[in-house]
Amino acid sequence: MADDKKLKCGFCNRTDDEVELVQGESDVYICEDCNKTCGIMFANRKKVTTRKKFDLIKPKEMLSYLNKYIIGQDWAKKNISTAIYNHYLKGMPSGVDEEDEIELEKSNVMLLGSTGVGKTYVVRTIAKMLRVPFSQADATTLTASGYVGEDVENVLIRLVSDAEGSTIEERIAAAEYGIVYIDEIDKISRRGESSTVGRDVGGEAVQQALLKMLEGSVCHVPVTMQSGTKKIPGHQTVPIDTKNILFIVGGAFDGLASIIDKRLSNTSMGFSGNPNEELSDEDKGQLYRNVAVEDLIKYGMIPELMGRIPIVCPLDDLTKDNLKTILLEPKNAYMKQYRELLKRSGKELVVEPGAVEVIVNEAHKRKMGARSIRAIMETVLADSMFEAPSSKVKLVKITKELAEKNLDLKVKMG
Repeated sequence: MADDKKLKCGFCNRTDDEVELVQGESDVYICEDCNKTCGIMFANRKKVTTRKKFDLIKPKEMLSYLNKYIIGQDWAKKNISTAIYNHYLKGMPSGVDEEDEIELEKSNVMLLGSTGVGKTYVVRTIAKMLRVPFSQADATTLTASGYVGEDVENVLIRLVSDAEGSTIEERIAAAEYGIVYIDEIDKISRRGESSTVGRDVGGEAVQQALLKMLEGSVCHVPVTMQSGTKKIPGHQTVPIDTKNILFIVGGAFDGLASIIDKRLSNTSMGFSGNPNEELSDEDKGQLYRNVAVEDLIKYGMIPELMGRIPIVCPLDDLTKDNLKTILLEPKNAYMKQYRELLKRSGKELVVEPGAVEVIVNEAHKRKMGARSIRAIMETVLADSMFEAPSSKVKLVKITKELAEKNLDLKVKMG
């Protein structure tokens, strides 16, 4: 072979003057970096059967932890705690020979609930409690492979990115016991007779693309590989086993309550007696607890997807009492945050009970759950937060009248 002809790695296309080459068969060459990468991939492929060792928190202990952070949702928290425990229990050693071991199926979870009831917060809190990697995605941004957008496999890439480990195989091993949350799953339902949302074919394609991951299989995901501090050009795919990854999906499912009510009204169970009448928040909460797979399929979720999500857990709409508690009591309550901000400017914040009621009533009226509280607080405190740092006044007092005035002014200007 001529001396001036450069040899190339068949994987990364780097030449022999850039990297040390190792000769393979039929004059096909592989460089040391790619050879090492392939070794990692095969080593990791063997490691997917290795079970992660961690102390599994029992359902009652899990519920106690959630109660510190999640206000209300007692029924949902109890059921979620049991579902999470059973999922991770499945991945623990059984103590019997592999051939005698009973294979336990995955227990993915669907959360039903209006915007702002805390679906995402519940999942984040669970991941924090278990100290496992966490990945979140919006279903409306996902696309099936071949479409313009974010491939569904990206949720696994983010899960690996969130995992701890000094090597790619360590991070993958940790990610394989993580939690993936996909929000707004209802927005990719099929457009059907009873569904007013969805992206029709596009939405169904994403549902189909999610099936493989949810059922528990080995997905080959592209990640950037490195050899020491030197990045290898291009991307390599690494296998990620999803059998022990917990997938939780969530959505508001507007209109689902009427589908459930209509089904129950046609049976001896009955509910409202008139499926066309406006349902109260309390009635909707009770209806969601009677949800059946057939209701979700009628809404527009494909049967194959629902077959891989056996646990459906509704969350209640927040009451005024819930909103008041969220505003005042948790460790990181919004009221405590604003008091701390003003305290750092040398001021004391006092919000009178009447003003608290105004804030809570406005939050309840907006029907955006807990996420509207901060926006309302910003409106109520806007002038005080601006004036206080330059003022000699030590006490910032928010009265009922001031809260009403600021909110009314915001409405008029808006």
